[in-house]
Amino acid sequence: MNNVADWLWYDLKPFSPHFSPVCWGLIEGLAYLHNHHIAHRDIKPENLLVDDKFCLKIIDFDVAVQVRDDDEEVDDHCGTEGWVAPEIEMRLPTYSPIKADRWSCGAVILYIFGRLRQTNTMLEAIAKKLKADTPEKRLSLVEWPKWSQLAPVVHVGAVIKREWARNSDEGTLVELENDDIGRKRSRIDKLHVDNLVIAAGIHHGGTDI
Repeated sequence: MNNVADWLWYDLKPFSPHFSPVCWGLIEGLAYLHNHHIAHRDIKPENLLVDDKFCLKIIDFDVAVQVRDDDEEVDDHCGTEGWVAPEIEMRLPTYSPIKADRWSCGAVILYIFGRLRQTNTMLEAIAKKLKADTPEKRLSLVEWPKWSQLAPVVHVGAVIKREWARNSDEGTLVELENDDIGRKRSRIDKLHVDNLVIAAGIHHGGTDI
């Protein structure tokens, strides 16, 4: 299983026909996290795996954080140079990690287009709005189903929403548990949907647990 960076640098030809669903997979995956107030904080091509069916898997949750809402800010700076939002690059005292994720998502999508020298008018427009310099002007990823309904190609949104609802009823998507020192932590445990697999421990409130 290769990451997106490897596909784009070493094996463009088989990846090229699948770039659109891969980009939608990134949007959908981050939308799921953000809907549960979890920011990844290190979105980059190296942290996006693509299997032999070109299904996207988000990995490396070492610096992920759970917040109260989109507007909660944290004061620790993390991420990879070149893939972090301007407010992190400029080392502002605090920033919204959810809104910073949006910028990174847009940056990755535009990078994919640049490497493939292909275009997708809708995805490109979304990516540019996600990559707005002003955090408040970036599109909310949780609204992605509205965008996909406007797309000329039907994507897997209905399948994913159905899977979320089923798993949510079972209580398996997000579980809270006490660790050995009594603090609460959130865990996304074995989430399986059509084009997203996440299995990760999450930090809470910007601190390691």
